[in-house]
Amino acid sequence: MKKSLFHRIATLVSLCLFTAGLMTPYTATCQDDDRIYIQAGFMKVKPGMYDEYVKLEREIWKPIHQERVKQGKITAWQLSEVMFPAGTDREYDFVVVNLVRGWKNIETMWDGTDEIAKKVLNKEQLARMEKTDQTRDMIRVELWAVEDMVFRNPNGGAPWKYMTVGFKDVPWGFGKWAEYTSMEKELAKPLHQQKINAGKMAGWSLEWLAWPYDATKPGSVITIDFFDKWEDLQGGDFWGDLKKLHPDMDNDYLRRRVMESHKFHRNELRVLVDYAN
Repeated sequence: MKKSLFHRIATLVSLCLFTAGLMTPYTATCQDDDRIYIQAGFMKVKPGMYDEYVKLEREIWKPIHQERVKQGKITAWQLSEVMFPAGTDREYDFVVVNLVRGWKNIETMWDGTDEIAKKVLNKEQLARMEKTDQTRDMIRVELWAVEDMVFRNPNGGAPWKYMTVGFKDVPWGFGKWAEYTSMEKELAKPLHQQKINAGKMAGWSLEWLAWPYDATKPGSVITIDFFDKWEDLQGGDFWGDLKKLHPDMDNDYLRRRVMESHKFHRNELRVLVDYAN
């Protein structure tokens, strides 16, 4: 059986990410042993192959990923569909992510996948797996590093139903990254925690694009809000809620600290299709 494209890319990432990390403003913490890394594959479904692609992910690839979780190769796998933006010019339709804990485990996250496939799939299923490329094109694969996160169910269970991804630009310069992350962690994170406690959110994460790294690339930092219910996507009164949470801070100060720390690039809405954890 041929090595999967994911396997070859994972090996390339492990060799190149250290060099890329040397050029980032996040180098001091980019190799923490306990950090969560996310390998994200962006998929464009071929015309007329939507149902077959989803079946392949659920019936063929999910059992493989479940076994990878069981063996400790990854901590979780998730398949989500992009709801918005929509239309014929949408760059990708699905995002497949593998979560792995610790820098050293990136290199080995796909080791033994061929043997796992033979273990959990029968001969007919193995033949179907080889036809995956007939259903979709892999637009690209990226590696993201989690800077901070908080979740309702950190130890398993259904992770979420909807996620809104906000792509952001953090100004380049000494201290700019620290200013931005302190804003997110000190001002925004407690607000998200409050909503999680109230049952209005499933989780929140702050992530940065570790590979391929490009300081000039728009949207190389993201914040993701996770929700269980559609009605919670509206988000409420952000500025009002932020002021209530930080009553001793001046309104102008709060707005300046949020708005001057980054520029909002674009956002994206995804819905969970399937998962393994």
